[in-house]
Amino acid sequence: MSIQITSLNTGLTIISHNMPALETVSAGIWFDVGSRSETKEYNGISHFVEHMVFKGTKSRSPKQIVDEIENTGGYINAYTSRDNTAFYVRLLKEDLHIGIDLLADILLNSTFEDSELEREQKVVIQEIMQSIDDPDDYVYDLFAQQAFNNQPIGRSILGIKETVESFTKDHIKSYMEDHYNTNNAVVVATGNVDHDLLVSMVENKFAGLSTTKKHAVDPAIYNGGKLIKEKQGLEQAHSLIGFKGYSYRQSEFYAQSLLSSILGGGMSSRIFQEIREVQGLAYSVYSFIWAWEDLGVFGMYAGCETQQSHTILSSMKNELEKIAEKEPTTEELERAKKQAQSAIVMALESTGSRCEQIVRQWTHHNKIFSTQEILQMVNNVTPPDIKSLAHDMLSHPTVEVILR
Repeated sequence: MSIQITSLNTGLTIISHNMPALETVSAGIWFDVGSRSETKEYNGISHFVEHMVFKGTKSRSPKQIVDEIENTGGYINAYTSRDNTAFYVRLLKEDLHIGIDLLADILLNSTFEDSELEREQKVVIQEIMQSIDDPDDYVYDLFAQQAFNNQPIGRSILGIKETVESFTKDHIKSYMEDHYNTNNAVVVATGNVDHDLLVSMVENKFAGLSTTKKHAVDPAIYNGGKLIKEKQGLEQAHSLIGFKGYSYRQSEFYAQSLLSSILGGGMSSRIFQEIREVQGLAYSVYSFIWAWEDLGVFGMYAGCETQQSHTILSSMKNELEKIAEKEPTTEELERAKKQAQSAIVMALESTGSRCEQIVRQWTHHNKIFSTQEILQMVNNVTPPDIKSLAHDMLSHPTVEVILR
């Protein structure tokens, strides 16, 4: 596996995975900054920064930023999560220098003009309203609020209208200076990439990136509890049940992934078969995992008729209880392993997905695992491991959320 890692004197880490058979490259910079880095008063500023850096620099207008990348046939974008913010490009291998230059320019030279700031506040507020109007989005914000009550990690990534309206140019500049720095960032490129050339470009273009000390985030404290939220205009209830899970750093992480696959990972999964095929109570039903470096959450979702929401929650929990009482069959576990192994290998065929893999491994383990190492960790999981995991999850309070 042709992975190379360079750490600059500034503290910035650069990682590349050369895939010479490809003609394209994905590259980006990931910061350990997200909504859980924010105070209550600054809720949503990480996401707002993500928007504002595309609104003009000292040498490029907003349109020039997108024109320059799209003139190459390339793509530029960004995202904010609870624990990180990413800015990335995908383009032809010979145009990588254009992508690196653009990423450095928007992060180091954005002007945050008042007119652009005011316009983007309106745009983000519309995004917040759209999220609230979309029950598939909104129910997960409610779930996070209940699971992590009154904590940064439980607040909306988008923020709320009042906080977004309060942000000023000085707020943005101060927040970026304090949080977006070389000590909590990693630059990753995958595809047809020359590592030495990449290092030279990054060292030159990102020389002005802040070197302030990395900020620690508050440890997440999982809470149980129940929440029913009434919302007019819904034709069905959106029901979630969650359990305290495992972080990326814990040895149980891969067993947790396999448990999720067995319970709700596809049409053959237990809750799909029981709730949709046998009981006919839901069209959409599945399980999910949220994982960070210090904690995780395991959950299950179903959309159903309002009067069936409590029955749905009981049915989903009952399927987990069955596994806690009797370990899954060898056939179930082998199917889950095949699904996990296929996803891992298929991700290698996408330069963007490969970047994400590398970032997670480096951020949480400070090393890059070979594909064989990951596949072996998946393969090592046994039926008793799954049973023990389910039993442990049930020993903690549940989170139950119904949006109806």
